[in-house]
Amino acid sequence: RQRQLESFAMFAPRFTRSAGALVADVFRGGLRGNLAREALGKMMFGAAAMTVAGGLAAGLTLDEIFRERLNPANGKFLTVPVGGSNIGPGGAVVSLMRLVGKVTATALRDPGALASASPEFNPVASWLRGKASPVLGFGMDALLSRDFLGQPVNLAQAAARRTIPFTAQNIPGVSQALG
Repeated sequence: RQRQLESFAMFAPRFTRSAGALVADVFRGGLRGNLAREALGKMMFGAAAMTVAGGLAAGLTLDEIFRERLNPANGKFLTVPVGGSNIGPGGAVVSLMRLVGKVTATALRDPGALASASPEFNPVASWLRGKASPVLGFGMDALLSRDFLGQPVNLAQAAARRTIPFTAQNIPGVSQALG
């Protein structure tokens, strides 16, 4: 029953749960905790090293890299500019790292925003809204007339975006129709 509910409510629930379990294991003792810390540490060091190397190769200064690209509260976290786009690793662990950075920044800037249910002000609410399944996300978009980024929603485009596979959405005619 819990899996059915998670599948209805979340996008990629098992993937997100596995990343959460890895992060939780970091705080355990014994072999399990040691392996989790080693795996997460290697992943974080590798991603940071690749970001620094890629950023330098793209012509960024070390200051730009450390201020923007290695700051989990920044939207450019762990990305490098490539051909007008920011490219970097994704995944549930990187998403959790970004969430921690955004929550910390919000707590320092406006602690009251963390009590808000609005994804516009509360990074936790925004993160949860971004993890919503296509069905639940579409329902929320229709109810609020805004997507999880706060942008106005065209319901026909939103429905198409949730039913057309990601790879097909990048076909020129399809991507233009989706806005």
